[in-house]
Amino acid sequence: MQQEPIFHKDDRYKRTSFRAFNVRLPHRFDAMWWHERYNTKQWDREILTALSPNLASLHILDVGCATGRLLHALAEAGARYLYGADLAPAMVEVARRKLHPQYPTIELRVADAEDALPWTDEVFDVVILTATFHHFYRPVEALGEIHRVLRSEGRIIIIDPWFTPILRHVINGYLRLFHHDGDCRFYSQQKTVQLLRMSKFPTILCNKRIPRSSYLIIGGKKMPSSYQSL
Repeated sequence: MQQEPIFHKDDRYKRTSFRAFNVRLPHRFDAMWWHERYNTKQWDREILTALSPNLASLHILDVGCATGRLLHALAEAGARYLYGADLAPAMVEVARRKLHPQYPTIELRVADAEDALPWTDEVFDVVILTATFHHFYRPVEALGEIHRVLRSEGRIIIIDPWFTPILRHVINGYLRLFHHDGDCRFYSQQKTVQLLRMSKFPTILCNKRIPRSSYLIIGGKKMPSSYQSL
C-alpha cells in the first residue's frame, strides 16, 4: 500500500484526502453516486463548449484529474496536448491504465497544487478543476501555482458543487469537525470569484449555474479582445 508522502504544506484535510483517494476510492471512484447527482457528463460538455473551436491546439492541464474522466472526454473530442495532476498516486495509476492504451501521449503526474505543480512557467493555455476546488485548504496558494503555469492569455475553469447559503454553512461547519474524504470548504460563486481576483485573475469570462446544483467559473489572466468581463 502506498505510504503517505511528506507533504511540504501539510494539513488535516490533505491527509484525509490522500487516505481516501489513494486507498479507499481509486477502483470505485467512477461508480460513486455524486457523478450522477451532479451530472459530471454535463460538466464535460460545458468544458468542451467553452474550449471549442480551438481544442486541438490547446495545452490543457486537469488538476485533480482522478481516474481521467475529463481527460478521456477531451481526447475523444480531439484535444492533443493533455496533462493531468493528482495528489494520489493510486488515482494517477488508474488513470494511466485507462488512458494510455488509447492515448499514450497524455502526461500524468503526482502533484500537490497547493505546493508546486511540476511544470515550468507559462506552459498551459487552460487549467481545469472539476470537483477539486473545495479540497484546497490553501486555495490562494493553489491558484497562485495555476497562475504561474498558465500562459499570459490562459484561462482557468472551475466547476464545483453549488449549495444554498444555509446548507453551505451547515456542510462547512460539519467539515471543520469531520474531514470527509478531504473535503475542506465549499465556496459560493461570489467567494470563488473573489479568490480568483485575489490571485491575479482579473477577468471573469463566465460565471453561471449549471444543472444538478453546480457552478462554472472561467477566469483569465488577461482580457482577450473577444470577451467582455462580467
